[in-house]
Amino acid sequence: MGAESLIRDIGAQAMTSKRNLALLFLLAFGLWACGGEDSSGGQSTDAVDTSGSPTPSPANPDAPNPDTTEISGTPVPAPPQVQEIPELPPLKFEPPLPSDSIASVNGTPVPASDLLEFVLTQNFTAGVNSLVLAKIVDHEVMKEEIAIKEGAIDDEIRVLLEQSSTGRTVEEMEKSGNISMKHLRRQARTQRGWKEIFWKRQNIAEDQRHEQTNQMLLQFWIRQTMQGYETRIRGTNPGPLPGLVAQITDKSDGHEMYVTAGESLDFLIGLAKLGGLIDGREQMIDRTLITNELEKVGSEVTDEEILQWAQEQRAKHPPPFTWEQICKIKGTSTEREMERTRRIRAHERVVGEKPTEAEVMAFIEANKSFFLGKTKKVSHVLVRTTDADTDLPIPGLAEKAEKKIRILHQKLVEGLDFGWIAETYSDDTVTARGKGRLAQPIKQWGGPVDPAFQKAAWALEKVGDMSEPIKSRFGWHVLKLDNVNEPSSREIDWKDPRYWDWVIDEYMTKQSDAWLDALRTQADIKREPDEVVYGLKKQSYWPPSNDPKDSPKKSDGGK
Repeated sequence: MGAESLIRDIGAQAMTSKRNLALLFLLAFGLWACGGEDSSGGQSTDAVDTSGSPTPSPANPDAPNPDTTEISGTPVPAPPQVQEIPELPPLKFEPPLPSDSIASVNGTPVPASDLLEFVLTQNFTAGVNSLVLAKIVDHEVMKEEIAIKEGAIDDEIRVLLEQSSTGRTVEEMEKSGNISMKHLRRQARTQRGWKEIFWKRQNIAEDQRHEQTNQMLLQFWIRQTMQGYETRIRGTNPGPLPGLVAQITDKSDGHEMYVTAGESLDFLIGLAKLGGLIDGREQMIDRTLITNELEKVGSEVTDEEILQWAQEQRAKHPPPFTWEQICKIKGTSTEREMERTRRIRAHERVVGEKPTEAEVMAFIEANKSFFLGKTKKVSHVLVRTTDADTDLPIPGLAEKAEKKIRILHQKLVEGLDFGWIAETYSDDTVTARGKGRLAQPIKQWGGPVDPAFQKAAWALEKVGDMSEPIKSRFGWHVLKLDNVNEPSSREIDWKDPRYWDWVIDEYMTKQSDAWLDALRTQADIKREPDEVVYGLKKQSYWPPSNDPKDSPKKSDGGK
């Protein structure tokens, strides 16, 4: 697994449920951690079950790559026409980002600034939207002359802690120093602010505020309030003023608010896991490898063309079944899909070969059960070897964890109930409550599942089969197969563009992954001590003096 984010593409509408409001807080525990996985290495138990027939909508979330719009005579419809993305000004930060090397690839240094910009761009939507919402709440609170008490913010943090299932108190989180309490409190203040504005404007009595009806009304009210603001985000057309990542305008009074690159980065880095930043360094090593290969053939993959591709996906999948929703169903995010597309295009431009129809048909035949929708559901027991707050290995725990999982495995072999063992001994507190069951079906490949976990799950053939102890990035597991969703037996016209696009996308993803693995094997990669990366969390990237509250011209932060 690469450095990927738990946070989703959270827009204004998605922010209107209690569960999704909590997701912003989950950023603190999942940023760069497991890309939508729970702590088991399996997929989130809240994920949507999309097993079944290979219908084009859920199974084919990506448009055909513009570089592969014709495969051996098989025409693919061109993507819908959308507004062209203008050339983006480079992100600039005040103070400038540190340029210290965190690694080198074949002698090419990988500067810390590249990793920090990657943190921002790969979590851009959720991070910027979080700050946009916070600024709108601040403005609405000011208009209503509401004073949000510190005790109320503490209460919101406690609620969010309960919903995130971390088992940690506010005091423990603050003492750990693993996340920025400043940004955590800001998120809690945003959530509390929405509630207090709603309660005041709708005259909701204190004893009625937690009724289900009022919770639903709150959701609709937030949507209505958001419609009173115009928001322009970097990478869209029209975008914000040059140098900003977001510009928000209150339509009722013309009041403008701004989000800079520095503010966004400071927010995201403050909530990042240390282990996630280490994963991020690996992604930057990959990017450097790819960039070097592109330079050898005099080519590049620009940010603008990837943003243009993203715009085409949004146009191709309008509401109610949007591209963002499709990404969530896949267990990914828009940013991760954009990074995958960047890698595919780089591979095509360096290698210079397109797949033949025969190669693609052979790929389908070899993986027909995947394309027809075969999935498996499993339960698991986890003995953790990583710290849940940092996502880093816990020193001295590896040997003890392996010994414990082997004892538990032996007890299961002897006939003890798997569900009872999971409830009693599993360190995955989320799935333990359900006797170890993972709600999301597991595919042969793809999605946010830890590769070792996915491979072990797919090796189980009969319902009731149990794995040997296996090691994932989170710790040691024992898996049990609960269900096999056999694929449809009906014949599929794979050359139908709706299916062909999807197959080509999967094929090219496999090819580009193999290409990158080969580059890594051949490369001379040196890494600076991990402490150099950890130190990036301790720095400030947005001093308060750089907050352009009145005009972006007062600061060049983010230009």
